[in-house]
Amino acid sequence: APPPAGSRPPRSLVAAVLMLPMAVVGAEQGVRLTYTGTDDGCAYRIRPAAAGGPEERRRSFLCLARQETFAGGTMFPEDLPDQRILARAEKLCAQAGDSERMALHRRDGGGADSVELAQALEYLCPGIVARQTADAARRQAELDREEAAWQAEANARCADPWPGARARRQGTVAYSLAEGGGYTVFDDRDETGDGPDPYGVPEDGFIAVAGSGAVVATRADLATMCLTVKVFLAAPPLRLTGWDEVVEVGVLSRTGRLVVPPYPEDSGGGALGPLPDLALGGPGHYRLRVHTRLLAWDEDDPGAPGEEHLVVVFPGGPAKKVVHRSRG
Repeated sequence: APPPAGSRPPRSLVAAVLMLPMAVVGAEQGVRLTYTGTDDGCAYRIRPAAAGGPEERRRSFLCLARQETFAGGTMFPEDLPDQRILARAEKLCAQAGDSERMALHRRDGGGADSVELAQALEYLCPGIVARQTADAARRQAELDREEAAWQAEANARCADPWPGARARRQGTVAYSLAEGGGYTVFDDRDETGDGPDPYGVPEDGFIAVAGSGAVVATRADLATMCLTVKVFLAAPPLRLTGWDEVVEVGVLSRTGRLVVPPYPEDSGGGALGPLPDLALGGPGHYRLRVHTRLLAWDEDDPGAPGEEHLVVVFPGGPAKKVVHRSRG
């Protein structure tokens, strides 16, 4: 309520009202922003996060936050003062997981990968590296379980197409075809480099041989097919019934190894299960008799393999390619 007419407010109240704006302005003008980036040698003085007191850990974090990351640039924008970097770090420490922390960091214009960020934040919120490692291990375990289930399901769709043949070694698996398709049978210990181009297309559209290996083309790619290998001590009876194409070639194993690459290779393809060494007799010449056919399309099972290969291996000389049955 206004004071009675003719009265005056107390002197102390007038002084307080007049002085209040000056006090606020003075506090704002007195803020001192700091930038640890001027200390180029700080990285050489950093001790482990578990060592030192709170102030030393804070300085260590700020030093790391100003350092150049593996990808280039700094972890936080260079124009941010230490006070704002620490405020952002506090929010990052409060995030539940690594993905949430990185998403917030990226939104705020931060750099560095999740490992670099966690190693720096360890100085402010101890245990973050351990939690990140545990989260990564859980995610990897889940991915491993999903991939193992996928491989088991794919292998269960494939069966031996020649169960009556008594081979010395054999195996039937699903084979994951990479972009461009095809697969190789080669001596994986031969260091001469005398082998076929695994990414090349055979001149006849089916199989190419060079020295210690062969490349077999497939009609499909980016899919799974069924692959069976059978190893004999001598040439088995020729089997043509039910196959679209049967071609025989010779390869050389210098080290006593002939293998089909396991999954995953660099190209992303490979056998989804174990297959034996096909060079039963050690180093020497072998014959590969490759059978192929397309499988019927099943509308109710679109994930079923659409192609099947049978590779029969036995000792033999490097004779020319023999076409037992042509696709055409």
